[in-house]
Amino acid sequence: MTKHCASDDDIRFHLSRATRALHDLVDVQAEHNDLETTVGVASLIAFFHKGFSQIEAALDRADAATVLSDWESRKRTDLLENDLNGLGIGDTTANEAVQAGFSFDSQAEIWGGLYVIEGSRLGARMLVRASDHTRASAFLSESATCRFWPDFVIALTEADQSLQDRNGMVRGAEKAFQAFLSQY
Repeated sequence: MTKHCASDDDIRFHLSRATRALHDLVDVQAEHNDLETTVGVASLIAFFHKGFSQIEAALDRADAATVLSDWESRKRTDLLENDLNGLGIGDTTANEAVQAGFSFDSQAEIWGGLYVIEGSRLGARMLVRASDHTRASAFLSESATCRFWPDFVIALTEADQSLQDRNGMVRGAEKAFQAFLSQY
C-alpha cells in the first residue's frame, strides 16, 4: 500500500500526474473529430460511448454504489445511447466480450475508475460550447449543468485517507483510460 502523502499532494493531482500520458492519448483520439459537423459529433459520442459503457459496466460489477452512494445518479451511458439514437446510429450495445474481461478489483481501483468518469465532466463542459451540434448532445449538456465534482472530490479525498492505496487508485484510473483506447 502507498502511504498517504502530505496535504500538499492532493489525490486529484496525484492521479492526474500518474495518468497524464493515458489521458493525453484519450484526448488525442477525441480531438480527431470535427465538432462543427453532425458526423464529427456522432463519432465523438460513439467514442465516448464505447469507453463509458465498459467503465460503467465494470463499476456496476464492482458494486461502485457501496463506495459512492449516489453512483446510480452519476451514470451517463444512457445519455450517450440517447444521443447516438438521436443521431441515427444503430445498435449501441457494448461488446460483452470486452466488458467481461474488464474489472475493478479493489475499492481503490473503483475510486480510480470513478475519478476518470467524474473528471470527464470537466472536459465535457468545454466541448459542449464548441458548436450547435455539441450543444444538442444530452451527454455533453448534462456536464454543463451538473455539479457533482465538488462532492466527488471530498469523497475521493476521504477514500484516499482511509484506504491509503494510491497505487490501487492509479491502477483503476489507468484501466478506465485504457477502456477508451482498447477500441482503436
